[in-house]
Amino acid sequence: MRQKKPIPFGQFAPDQSKISGQSPLIKGVLPLSGRYAPLPDLAQVRAGSMINDPCLGGRCFYDGDGFPVAFLADQGRLYRVVGKVPADVSKLGGYSFSYDWGVTFEQFGNNVVAVGRGVTPQRYVMGSSSQFADLANAPLGDTVFRIRQHLFICDGKTVNVSAFNNITLWEPDFETQAFQAEVNQANGLIVAGWGGEQGAIFQERGIVRVTYTGAQAPFILDEVEGGRGVCGPHAWSPWGKIAFCAAEDGFYRFDGLSATPIGEGRVDRYFANRLNYGYRHRVWAAVDARRKCWMVAYPTDGYIMPNEVLIYSWADDKWTLDEFDSQFGFEIHREPVNADDEAGLIEMFGTANADDPVFANVSADSPQFRESRKEWAVVDGDRRLCQFTGANRAASLSTATYDVAGRKTFVSEVWPIVDAAPEHVTAQVATRLRRLDEVETVSTESPMNSEGFCPVYAEGRYQRGIVNIAEGASWTEATGIHTDAGESGER
Repeated sequence: MRQKKPIPFGQFAPDQSKISGQSPLIKGVLPLSGRYAPLPDLAQVRAGSMINDPCLGGRCFYDGDGFPVAFLADQGRLYRVVGKVPADVSKLGGYSFSYDWGVTFEQFGNNVVAVGRGVTPQRYVMGSSSQFADLANAPLGDTVFRIRQHLFICDGKTVNVSAFNNITLWEPDFETQAFQAEVNQANGLIVAGWGGEQGAIFQERGIVRVTYTGAQAPFILDEVEGGRGVCGPHAWSPWGKIAFCAAEDGFYRFDGLSATPIGEGRVDRYFANRLNYGYRHRVWAAVDARRKCWMVAYPTDGYIMPNEVLIYSWADDKWTLDEFDSQFGFEIHREPVNADDEAGLIEMFGTANADDPVFANVSADSPQFRESRKEWAVVDGDRRLCQFTGANRAASLSTATYDVAGRKTFVSEVWPIVDAAPEHVTAQVATRLRRLDEVETVSTESPMNSEGFCPVYAEGRYQRGIVNIAEGASWTEATGIHTDAGESGER
């Protein structure tokens, strides 16, 4: 009997060489504390949670009482998400936002401002507004963000800054601290901005640090990165004191001073080669704090909406891959539930009957009714608001390509190291018989038997094991395989 060799699944690093020790396929899973865990499928959050046209943007905020409030935008409408269902809160007549750009939102006190190319900036006052209205005196722009007590609306390479603590005064004036500036046109359009005590302006190919001075010209603009920016208005995500960013050439983490690559030598070239560059403004990115992962969705050649995603775990410093159609994704709060929300009560407690014993120890002020954590939300290809709450997605995990003995080897058994039931697991072996320049031959899928291994028949100098876990299977971890590979001709 040949001795079994343990081989772990590598990390998804398609930019590296075939025999680098990393994997060309880690799909449908999330990195989790040194193992791979299932990624749930997208599920519509509630019947009727659909918007009218392709989604161009969205964001969540907190109102004055600390309750979460979410907004979405399509080409002709703005929506407030109420009871997990988008409700039209557009001004009378709607809009004609540019389909070739995105719509961004920013909060300024109880004001929520929406900015999209070709449309007067819109304002919604939480607690009093029933629909959006034009923001008085505001300039047209491509993107909006806040730094300290100023609102920024940027158009092309022009930076427009509101008066101190007043978003209706925009005429440059030393007394009000409203001002206007230009950034380096060589770095392309301004696509996004990041606020806080200090801030940053992201151009297509550059980053400008924004430092508050408090003087009559209240901000200093310093270029800190040239050649690397953000590829679209939604292609970045703030997380604490850092921002994860997708540039035209790959991915990095920006801390306000410098950019640190997180995809170099792993997925940057893969992303740049597959991105449909003409539709880079469709790239969206979102953080899921609970999962400690950052998701980036992008359109590949032949697609105008995102059809593929890369997922980065900053806890494990690993990437994974998946494929699904989407229009936009963002971080959304779990909306609070009240006593009149029958569907919400059933979703949370399994019943809406107030006399049910499940409510015996649940007070009206219970924090269960005021859940405010953020998780991924996606407007899918059918314009439905969804979250990753469905059954587990189908998964495929590969080991690295390995050369066991420096010559051809034969393998007849693959033992997946995964805690899924045998009927949900299959394995394959991809081989190159003699040389790396040969095209891989992939064996047919072999189901796992009750002993825990998949019978295979494969021979080659270069081999890699592939494990497939069926959609909807119940499992929690996958780490690698054992194989009985030995030199060809061995008995």
